[in-house]
Formats: sequence, C-alpha cells, structure tokens
Amino acid sequence: MQLKSLKSFKIIGLVLFALLLAVGCAKDGEKPQANLPPDTRISSYQISYFPTSEDNYSTTIYWSGSDPDGYVRGYRWRIIGDNGDSVFDGSTNLSTWQVTAEQSVTILLSIPYIQKNYFFEIAAFDDKDAVDPEPATDIIGKERVMFNYPPNTGISSGPENGGITSTGVHFVIQGFDIDGTTDYVEYKIDTASTWTEVAADPSSGNATFDVLNLPLGANTLLFRAVDNSGGIDPTPASVSFVVVDTLRPYLIVNSGALPGAFYFLPQGGSTTDLATTWNGDASFYNSTTMYRYAVDDTATFTAWDTLTGATLTGLTAGAHTFYLQAKDLGGNITEIETEVGIGPLVGDRGILLVNGVDWGTYAGEMDAMYSAHAGWGTRTNVDYWDLFGLPSSYPAVLDSLGYKGDGAISGDTLGHYSTMVMLLNNYNGDLAIFDGMRPLIVSYLKAGGNIVMGTRFGESFIGTSGDLYDYTGIDFNRVGVNIHPGGLVAAVTGLVDQPTTASHSYTDLPAIPTNPNTTVLFTLANANFANSVGGLIVEPAVGGKFAFIAGRCYRFNNAAMAANYDYILQHYMGE
Repeated sequence: MQLKSLKSFKIIGLVLFALLLAVGCAKDGEKPQANLPPDTRISSYQISYFPTSEDNYSTTIYWSGSDPDGYVRGYRWRIIGDNGDSVFDGSTNLSTWQVTAEQSVTILLSIPYIQKNYFFEIAAFDDKDAVDPEPATDIIGKERVMFNYPPNTGISSGPENGGITSTGVHFVIQGFDIDGTTDYVEYKIDTASTWTEVAADPSSGNATFDVLNLPLGANTLLFRAVDNSGGIDPTPASVSFVVVDTLRPYLIVNSGALPGAFYFLPQGGSTTDLATTWNGDASFYNSTTMYRYAVDDTATFTAWDTLTGATLTGLTAGAHTFYLQAKDLGGNITEIETEVGIGPLVGDRGILLVNGVDWGTYAGEMDAMYSAHAGWGTRTNVDYWDLFGLPSSYPAVLDSLGYKGDGAISGDTLGHYSTMVMLLNNYNGDLAIFDGMRPLIVSYLKAGGNIVMGTRFGESFIGTSGDLYDYTGIDFNRVGVNIHPGGLVAAVTGLVDQPTTASHSYTDLPAIPTNPNTTVLFTLANANFANSVGGLIVEPAVGGKFAFIAGRCYRFNNAAMAANYDYILQHYMGE
C-alpha cells in the first residue's frame, strides 16, 4: 500500500516556485535557493512460498528514490510488528533505522498465522543529507500476497479398515501443510456433532493420542488437520473398524521372578532383593499397556505404570508369589503368577564347570581343551553343565564328570555349588542365556558363591553398568583387540605364563584395577597393552570371589591353562 499519492503534485509546485525565485534573484546576486528533499517510493515486496524454518519466511522489499535538485545518496529503513514489537536479526534491532545504499532488503519474518502483519518505512536521503520528510510506508503481510492452502490429513498409526480392536485405541495422526504448519488435529466418531482437538507437534505435524470408551461393534472415526492460519482439511481422513471386548495384552516375565526360579540369601543376611523385568504388548490391536505388581498379597498391588521392571525388596527365605498385571487402554487385564524360592547357598557339591562355547563351531579346539582338563586342572569335585547341550561326539573326559544339564541353570541346582567356572565366548547364543541368568548370578555371588570366568568378550558379560558390574567393579579399556603373540604373563607366584595359539584374536582387556580388593593375576606379553591386564580377581569383604581371565579359552596353551585354573580354584576359591 503506497501512501504518497499527492506527493508528486507538491513536488511539481515546489520546483516551479524555485525556478521563479532563481529568475528574479540571480541577476541581483542574492542568496541561492534552498535544497529540496528527496522522494521515496516502495515498488513491491515478495514473501517466500514456504517457510525456511518453522514459521519464518524470507521477505524481500523493493523501493526507489529520486531527488529534484541533486541525487539520492542512500536510504534508511525500519520494520515494526503489527503489535508494536521490535523485529530482530540476531542482535540487530531492525525496528531502529537501518542505513543502506541498496534498493532492496531481504528479511526473515516470523509469520505464525496468516493475519500477521509488519509496518515498513523507507526514506531516501540526498547528497546534502536531506531526508525525505514523508517516508514511504507499506503493510507487509502474507495474507496480502498469497492464499492459504488448507492442510491434508493422514493416519500414521491406528487400526486398519476392517480391523478388530479394543474399546481404547492409540492413534498417531499427521497433518501436512504446504504453506505453513499443523497446529492441531481434530477427531470425532462419524455420528457425533462435535470435534475433539489434540495439539500437534509443530515440527512433524504429528498428533499422538488415545481414543477411549469406544462402543462395541462397528465404529468410524474421522480426523482433520488444522493449520497455523486456521485452515481446516476439507476432506477428513477416516477409518472404520470393529470394537470387541475379547482382546487382552500379551505379558511375560523376562528375568528375576521367573516361574520356579530360586535365589539366595546374601551372605550373613536374612532378606534379599530381586531385580525383575517383564514385557507386555497390546500394539497388535493398536492399544498400549500399563503394569502393576504385587508380592504375596494382592491387596498390595503397586500403582499402574509404564515401567517394565522393578526390584522386589525384602524377600525372606521360603516361597514367594509374584503377581503381575498388564492393562490396555480399554481396561482389559492380563495377569500372571510365578512362584519364586529364596534360601541359603548350600555349596555342598564343590565346582560346577559350565561350557558356553559353541560345539558346532569350535569342537576340535574344545576337544583338546577339555581333554587337558583346562578349566579345572586336578580338582576332582567337579560337575558339568553345558549352555548348548552335549554334541553327539564329545571328549571322553566329560563322561568322568557329573553331567547335570543344559540351557539356563536353575537356582536350586546352582545353590549346591560353592564355585562355578564359566567358559564363555559370546557366539551363537551363550550371551543371551547368560543375560537371562544375570539376577541369579549376582544373587549367587552375594550369597558367597565364587565364579571363575574365562572369555574373550568380557565387557559383554560383565557390562558397563548394572548389578554384576557394580559387584565386580571391572572396567575394560581395550575391546576386541588381538593379544597374540605372547598371551598372559603370570603376575602372582604359583601361576604360570599362559601363551596363546597363533589363531587367537579379539579380546576385551580390563584396565589396571584401582580397588584395594582386586588383585592382578596376569599381565600381558604384548607391550601395546601396558595399561591393561590379562586377568584379575575381586575379593570383596562380604560375598563370593570373582576371577576373570581374558581371552578365547580354547586358544591358549592347554597345559598352562589347566595349571592356572587349578591354582586359582585351590588357593583363591578354597576348592
């Protein structure tokens, strides 16, 4: 909008008057005429079709100027919001006069809604620094230069047409707007007269919400997006589905209070805590789940929550019942009960040797290792357990051990052993079985049970956080390195150097320990790993001992390995 329609007539009159003065006075040598100010006009402005970010639009304003008795040397301009607010470019206040010699300027303007406007002023100044006393002005606004296109609506998550679901349904609805953003989404059952509004995320256009208390039977829901200029999708998205009351969440206990599980009282204690995790799912009928649990008494259920784990505290010796419930958006509940036993560690059978190396991949090397008694040496009070199960062909020496079973070890079995030797590998499934046994393993250690662990990927088993890491305090500063050649160097009198075979590779190495209750058993022959160790033992004041030996247990010198495990079992574990 230009506000200077009469200005040209004024200028013509002033020019004629000045000429008359010049004719009448010049011959008499009177003083010269006064300088005339310049004139300014706004030519046009452009606003970008799409925002550059969020609701910020690139805006370019064009102008020109003229001077009747000289020339235009430059311009000064400013822009102010329609509510009087200042406009900034970084720390520069564009609502104060800005000086330029150019005839255009590009500004990034925030236009969160179609009716948002700005007031722009521009005034030329001439070669004698006279400023146009009547700056050109215009209203800058998106509403004046382009039409607002309404948004479109899509269903990102929800039941399919013809699907079956519960009385509570979880939806993600997305609004798409080519010339703005989606402010909110509205929804209703097709027969309803009013819409319900749900705010949308301004960056994605997504509105995430639950529709509750749907009637049983056939339902059709309508959804429409509303943009930041008030535009409404004229063609709402819709979905039709059937609501039933027969669907229930899936629910399972993953660890801790597993059916038939048995855990130990800590050494010198009368109660224990049990970390338990679970998993539930109602997404297969587009619902979500919340959980609550109780121990022994269903009158003491916890509040509903989305957490998928908890620590059961203060468990005494004896049997305990764990009650777990999952509830969907429709209020439908699945409940499971598990029985868990708590008792002291008996430790009346000596050593349990546990194999966690895959026979199908490493049978040749494992035959040699076990035939040499690597893992237990000359100890005789040894039973055998295999995480994978015995193959059809295995070393005859294993027949001399008491074979107790395969897969995950149960607590009532482990409780009869004072020490467990675990030869692991993190290949083809042993880590997954170990992860399921973590609460039992930590319980065993706290009860006074001892563990000797030999594996290449120690960090995978001990972890970098959690109960087992907290108990052992072992940090690894080298992960997946090759310690060949050389292998392990004995750091304690009674142990021997334990060389690796030529094919040894990929080992996690512990950092040099700083805890006073930890003793280095082996250093490393490879000088590249001077800040790491090859083996150590943790001896807490209360609880069992934990020895760790780094490397592929089936790719060491077997005689040296047998001698070292024998020494550790006898002199540290008391076997």
